[in-house]
Amino acid sequence: MHHLSRNPTPWTSYAFHPYESLVEALGVVLIMFVMPSHPVAILIFQTYSTVQNVYGHLGYELYPQN
Repeated sequence: MHHLSRNPTPWTSYAFHPYESLVEALGVVLIMFVMPSHPVAILIFQTYSTVQNVYGHLGYELYPQN
């Protein structure tokens, strides 16, 4: 759903269908049951994932290819 945005902004990384949100959240829960991790490790992973998603939706490349 968020790929329908013509001019991406950092906010478009949060524009998705509620079902997509549910599937992604359940994926994290499944990973936690299969591979138990420390809560701080999960927090770091989620923070890194959020930063990567916002970076990917900036609308320009900070490090463009040559």
